[in-house]
Amino acid sequence: RPRAGQVNGAVARRAAGSTLKPFAYALAIDRGLVTPATVLADVPARFRDFDPRNFSLEFLGRASVRDALVLSLNLPAIDLEQRVGQERFYAILRTLGFSSISKPAGHYGLGLVLGNAEVRLLDLANAYACLARGGSWAPARFIESPDPPSTRRVFSPEACWLISDILGGEERSMDATGHTADVRLAPMAWKTGTSAGLRDAWTVAWNPDVVVAVWAGNSDGAASEHLVGRKIATPVAWDLLRRLYPDNQGPWFARPAGIVPRAVCAESGCAPGPHCERRSEDWAIANVSRQGLCPVHRDGTRPAWPPSVAAVLNRGAVPAPAESAGSVRILSPARDSTYRRMPDLDVDAQRLALDAASDRAGDPLHWFVDDRPVGRARVGQPLFWPLERGAHRIVCSTLGGVSDCVRITVE
Repeated sequence: RPRAGQVNGAVARRAAGSTLKPFAYALAIDRGLVTPATVLADVPARFRDFDPRNFSLEFLGRASVRDALVLSLNLPAIDLEQRVGQERFYAILRTLGFSSISKPAGHYGLGLVLGNAEVRLLDLANAYACLARGGSWAPARFIESPDPPSTRRVFSPEACWLISDILGGEERSMDATGHTADVRLAPMAWKTGTSAGLRDAWTVAWNPDVVVAVWAGNSDGAASEHLVGRKIATPVAWDLLRRLYPDNQGPWFARPAGIVPRAVCAESGCAPGPHCERRSEDWAIANVSRQGLCPVHRDGTRPAWPPSVAAVLNRGAVPAPAESAGSVRILSPARDSTYRRMPDLDVDAQRLALDAASDRAGDPLHWFVDDRPVGRARVGQPLFWPLERGAHRIVCSTLGGVSDCVRITVE
C-alpha cells in the first residue's frame, strides 16, 4: 500500500488476540486458584450476547491449564477471568502498561481476555518483559542509562516461571512447524495471537535475556487468510532468535525455590483420592496453591464429571455453532509457503503438520497431496506428512465434498 511504510506499527493500536491470556493465567496462579495440571472446562457457553468459540471451532470438554494455554482455548481463559474477577484482570493489564486499554473495564467485558482490546506492540513486548524479568515491571527505555529503572512487582517469580515452563519446549515448536529442521532454537517460551476476523497476527517469544515481539497485518486493518499468528508472525520471531543465538545455545529460567512438586489425579488435576487409579506430578507454589480432593472419582464407578463436561466427553469433540454450513479452511501449511528438507535428518523428524478448521468438527477431514490420498483426521488433530522435495498441491475435503486447497514448495 502506498503509505504503509509511513505507519509506525510498533505504536499502532491493534486488536490483541490471544496475547493477553498468559497474564490472566499468571494472575490465577498467584491467587492460588490453579496450577499447570488443574483441569478446566472447555464446553459451549453463552454470556448474554457473547458467544465465544475456539479457533478450531470445537470444544474438548476438559483441558489442563497447561494444555488450555498452549492450545489457546477461549472458554477456559474466560473461566479463569471470571474466577480472578474481570475488574482485577483489567487492573493488572493497566499495571502492565497497556495504556491503550483506556475505556472502563465494563466496556470490554469478558472478551478482554480473548483480546477484544487494542494494544501497542511496544507495550505488549514490555509486558512480556515483566514475565521474563520474574514479575517486575519497568517502563520501556530507549536511551541507555547507568541508573537502573524503577520497577514494580506485578507477579511472583513462581508464577512467571510456571508460565514460561508451560509455553516453552521444543514439542510446542514441532506442533507449529511440523518438522524438526525448523525448530532448532535456543530455549525460548512463546505465545501467539490472532485477532478476530484475521486482521492481526502476533507472536511474542522470550527468555531471561530478551523479548522478541512480532506483529503482522495491513496498516489499513484489512483482513487476510494469511494473518494467523503461528503461521506468519512466528517464523519472523524465530528467524530473529536464530540471529541472536546462531549456535542455538541460550539461557533459561532457574526454578524458584517456592516451586514444589506434588501428586495429582492424572484426570482431574486435584489431590488424588482412594479411587484415583492414575496419578501424575504437578508443579505448585508452596503455601499458595490450593488443592482440593478429586471430585471426579468418588467411588469405583464411572468418573463423575459435571454434566456439561460429561456431555462433551460422551459425544467426543463438540463443534461450535457455525454461521454457515459446510466450510473448511486449511490452517497448516500456509498458502504459498516454502519448506526445507534437511538431508542429514531422519525422514520421521521432517513431517509437516496438516491442520484445518471446519464447522463440521465431528466429521473426518480427508487430506490429499498432489491428488494422492495421504490420510484422514478430525478437526484439531493434525495429520503429519513426510516432506518431499518439489511443488505440491494440498487439498483438505469434508465428507460432503467441501474442500480447501493450498500450494507449497519443499526445497
